[in-house]
Amino acid sequence: MSIHNNPLYSSQTPGETPPQIANTERQICNPGTDGEFRLEEFCIQTGADREEVDQMLVRAENILNRLSAGEDVNGNQEDVKALMWYAMAQACEYGEQNISGAFRMDDPDRKIKAFLDKCLEGNAYPRISTHMKEHKQPQHGADFEKGSLPGNKSTLLYATVPGTPPTLYLKMEKSGCPPFWKAGFRTRQNFHKYMHHAIDFISTRFKPSESGIYEARKEHVPKEFKIRFSVALGGKEKYGKFEKIFLRSKPPADVRRGQKFGLSEMRRELETNQPLTEDQTYLKEKIIRREAKARERGYEGDIKGNEVILPSWNPQATRPPGQTTT
Repeated sequence: MSIHNNPLYSSQTPGETPPQIANTERQICNPGTDGEFRLEEFCIQTGADREEVDQMLVRAENILNRLSAGEDVNGNQEDVKALMWYAMAQACEYGEQNISGAFRMDDPDRKIKAFLDKCLEGNAYPRISTHMKEHKQPQHGADFEKGSLPGNKSTLLYATVPGTPPTLYLKMEKSGCPPFWKAGFRTRQNFHKYMHHAIDFISTRFKPSESGIYEARKEHVPKEFKIRFSVALGGKEKYGKFEKIFLRSKPPADVRRGQKFGLSEMRRELETNQPLTEDQTYLKEKIIRREAKARERGYEGDIKGNEVILPSWNPQATRPPGQTTT
């Protein structure tokens, strides 16, 4: 049966006019390419059914084509799952597939975020999170069937990160984190999910999160950059807890801001120092190379750390003056 005739893979709601299908074969990770082989390996390593993954990739491509064409698409939670597999397939194209990681893309008019909100209406909940918390923006979570997301994950964390342009942050995790103490969420199941998430979080404080054979692709600022940045701006390599608490010795304000907001902010802080020292020039150029790699994918937003940068899912979006997709 074609996926377009299969109710399980239909994104339309009852009474909605059936969508015009632009393609019936996936365009991403074409056969014979490195991306295809990486996706195949990823499915084998994580126990995913390759045929089902291919069906979800076609589904995701059709959704994104319709959104880019300006259609008002009605979606559901299965569509979001398909989009998360599309994100992982894009990561496979770049050799950045992961079991533990985060994704980021330009979303200038917040169209993709709005589509996720629509798909997850009634299922999404406000999230407390340590990820990207420096931006102090609302974050949302949504839970899926256990192990149904890429990497055997079961929940999605997503949020808009302000900037020029705004970007969309996506992170798949093992356990959900519903606010079980709030009205409407006070269930035993939500309490258990929250506790599982808390245990997962605490365990990562003492050991690295599991990434399998793949490199972790989190948004954390690499330690090397933090150390080099602190030294380059006249700070120390490390400020211990004893110093911070008892000696009240803290990194300079510009160091703290750069380490908090990440690589792009570090570059901006370095550019305020003229002329640059040799160490500052080295670090700035290293960050610029990382940003240039993202620009090759059409990405114009900020980079925090080692997150996977994806091309925008809405390339026709209206961008702020001076912003381009090249």
